[in-house]
This record gives sequence, structure tokens and C-alpha cells, in this order.
Amino acid sequence: MKFYHKTIILLCCFSLLLSCSKNNELPSTMEAQKDGNMILSKVLQITDVEDRKLAYSSLSDDERFAMWESKLENLIASKSFSQVQEARVLELKNHLSLEIFHNGDAKQVFKLVWFPKWVTESRKVLSDVEIYNIALSLNDSQTSGLNSFTTSSGSEVACHCAIGSNFTCPDYTITWPPSIGYGSCTKKANTVCTIYRGCGALLDTECDGNHCPKDG
Repeated sequence: MKFYHKTIILLCCFSLLLSCSKNNELPSTMEAQKDGNMILSKVLQITDVEDRKLAYSSLSDDERFAMWESKLENLIASKSFSQVQEARVLELKNHLSLEIFHNGDAKQVFKLVWFPKWVTESRKVLSDVEIYNIALSLNDSQTSGLNSFTTSSGSEVACHCAIGSNFTCPDYTITWPPSIGYGSCTKKANTVCTIYRGCGALLDTECDGNHCPKDG
């Protein structure tokens, strides 16, 4: 039960941090931008990769939408991309909607149809690492946590990949230019893992598997 208790404590603390930071005096559009940046900042303050995913998983649909909108706006404002690269980030940002963070048809179409096409087009001007940092990671410049996941005790393990996803089991290859490949996620026989959101596009697919090819 150690992982369960850790999860409850983490989510309670994270929810308290968010509730204490609300500012109801701002106009709605400014409030949404401020809240998105505040949520992103609070999530990124959590250094452990899996704890960060747990915190993200605790957010409401509205909060996840606001956070990703702010992250992509910040990337565009950073002026770290060429004009054609920035256009790819802008296309993703403009396609964001609250509906794709709900569990429904819009989410499935985004995950299975729109996003794979976006990745294919983006690979013409962006590296795999850049695409990962833009749309598959909360931190826009960190890949050090790609291969880590948390175990607690006995058979109690945090799920760390999404069965059936094309963008799961990331594996960082030290080449030039650096690249990231993806593998097939499976569930080990006779094992139990705790399911929570944090895999795939925008990290909004539930992690329900516990074995990737790179795990051996």
C-alpha cells in the first residue's frame, strides 16, 4: 500500500497548492492564462518523473487544457524555433480544445488520427527530441526521465506505458542528431500496476501497462 499512500499524500498537497494560488479578480481570459502558467509551474516544481505524472493526473480537464495551452504559448514566445518550426507548434496550440481532454470521441480522433498526422508533418522540420519535448513531455527541455518509473514494494508498481499507443515506451538514443524511438507497451503476466494518466500525446492517455521493449 506504500504507493497508494504516497499517491494520496501527493495529490492532497498538490491540490492545496493550486487552491491557494487562485486569483478570482482577473478577467476570464487573463485568469485562464495565469492559471495555466501557475499550474505548469507547480507541476514542474515536482522533480520526480512519476510524482509529476501523478500530479498531472490529478488535474481537472479544464486545468490540463489551460496548462498545455500555456506551455505551447510559452514555447512560441521563447522564439527558439525557426519560422517553419514555430508554425508546427502554433498548429498544435490552435488545435487544442477542452473537448480533447474529455473522455469522448474528440479525444479519440485527436489521439488516433490528428496527432499522428501532426507528428508526421512535424518530422519534416523538427527532430524527434523536439517533438517529444513539445507534445509528449511536461518539461520542454528534459529527456533525462524518459526511461524511469517508480516501484514501491512487492508487486505494487506504477504503470508507466500505454497499451496500444503509438507514442509510448520512449527510448532515447545517443546519436547525432539525438533521436527518440517508441515501442509497444504490454502488461506482464501475473502483475498489478496502478493506472493513472500520464502517457501518450499531451500525456493525456492512461498508463495501463508495465513493460516496454527497452526494459528487457
